[in-house]
Amino acid sequence: MTNLKRIIVTFMLTTRKGSRFLHLAQMAALAVIATLLGALCPLSALAHEPHQTPKPRRRTSTDISPGTTTTGDVPPGTPKLPSLPLGDAKLRCGQLKTYMGKPNGCLKLEDPEAGYIYSCTKVFHGVGAVDDVPWIFGSIWYPDLKIHVQGDVDKYEKDAKFSASKLATLPIRVVRTNGLPHHHTGTFPIAPGDPNVDGDPAEDPAYKWDQNPHSIAKYDNDLVFWLPYEPGPPDLSSHYCLGLGAIGVTLTGVPLFNGLDAVGRDADAHELQDLCDGHPQDTDSYHYHGYSPCMIEENKGDDGSSGLVGYALDGYGIYGPLGPGGKPITNVDLDECHGRTSRVFWNGKFQDVYHYNLTYEYPYSIGCFRGTPVISQIPPP
Repeated sequence: MTNLKRIIVTFMLTTRKGSRFLHLAQMAALAVIATLLGALCPLSALAHEPHQTPKPRRRTSTDISPGTTTTGDVPPGTPKLPSLPLGDAKLRCGQLKTYMGKPNGCLKLEDPEAGYIYSCTKVFHGVGAVDDVPWIFGSIWYPDLKIHVQGDVDKYEKDAKFSASKLATLPIRVVRTNGLPHHHTGTFPIAPGDPNVDGDPAEDPAYKWDQNPHSIAKYDNDLVFWLPYEPGPPDLSSHYCLGLGAIGVTLTGVPLFNGLDAVGRDADAHELQDLCDGHPQDTDSYHYHGYSPCMIEENKGDDGSSGLVGYALDGYGIYGPLGPGGKPITNVDLDECHGRTSRVFWNGKFQDVYHYNLTYEYPYSIGCFRGTPVISQIPPP
């Protein structure tokens, strides 16, 4: 046991500089060590107090910064409502030539950029929602016009399981979830109704635009992520690309994906989610692509700033979309990884630490990993 502790601590203190191969090797080594240590320290001993279930509400224009402006081609007849820039094609290549053993369309590495997603691939093999939707106009989209998946399903939260605790003698945070949300959801698969009945009331209006056929299910085995408890000051020259699976886990137990859908478009704009801004993908994993009004926020700031909503897979905290005075945070406030150093509640006290913030505008969540990520156990769509 002592030798295992020594190995893990050595790993956690290893510099983040060096080759990408070394980082992957370190991650693989930690996974083996974690498995061995897990047998000696059962995760059932890690406590997590239950949270009060948040009530879903639809995101509206009040969530968008006053005076939001957009650039690009705005077609005639565009509604005079608060709008957001469309994030389609706003990605940078962060991995050369292949991703998950397949060509990824990245012939050269690019630098990450604020407002973009530093993606491990430019090639997407999934199936997405319909392109021509009435809430997207050219290069902008309107949250007020977008519909949501219907339904108010409460059967998952009673079986939802989430914990996040520090190991007693090691600088490791163990995050565990069975994938079920600690809140109500919409009805999935999206109800198609009877094609032989004109105007069938059983059909969800969302089906016209998004025929998501997937259900919500817990994982066969709980997902367990071993994260650095204190990631430390970021190496600002360091950045790692985002894959299409989980990039973090929220306090509701729901995985956070990046802001791209299965075909590489702005997921929040194109795909249809329920009132908690979540939906399942082809492995029946319910997930978010950005901020959800149903997220649990712990220890909000006295100045109106958002609290902790989850953990990224590099160990840094993820916080909500509001800054001091309750003002929405924008891309201008954040670096190329969608993070910044500011005063937040972290590990038991208010302190100035690096963290990520969700935003109402694309890319919505993390733009790239600032620290070395552990390997996501959730497959991409």
